[in-house]
Amino acid sequence: MHHPSYGIDIAANTYGFIYNSNGEHMISFGINENDKVIMWLLDIQNLNVNEQYYLRSENVPSDHSISSEFYEAQIEVKWADGGLEKQLLNKRVDFNEKVLLQYNLSLSQLDTETIRISKKIQKVILNTLESKKFYQKNNSSIWIYGIFKLPHLRKIQTPRKELFHV
Repeated sequence: MHHPSYGIDIAANTYGFIYNSNGEHMISFGINENDKVIMWLLDIQNLNVNEQYYLRSENVPSDHSISSEFYEAQIEVKWADGGLEKQLLNKRVDFNEKVLLQYNLSLSQLDTETIRISKKIQKVILNTLESKKFYQKNNSSIWIYGIFKLPHLRKIQTPRKELFHV
């Protein structure tokens, strides 16, 4: 669904939400192991008729696979880990904090800018060149320009092998 009246949020690798232009939650969905979108029929029934018709026009035969973080969250009440992008950002923060505590050295730079950009990072939803460029630009900004201050690494007397086990 790519339309200015709707927004999408991928909360985890296989679990997301669709919002209307007012930011109100409309429906939750999952992505199964065969990359098919899954939704609960009752949730679809609660949408207005135009949205139901749109979903019907995109409907494909079921493969009867509902395995996803969507299913785990809604049926098994298992909290999703978040998308891979968010997990990686959390690991970056953990690594920076450990180095700061152990060596009194900050490896990150442009922290305010990094936080602002990291809020924009999400999965590529549309398989277009523009979407991929936007995703790559934001990732490059965080991972290349925002993390390592190489001259400061020389101050650490610990072998690199040990540093990455911090």
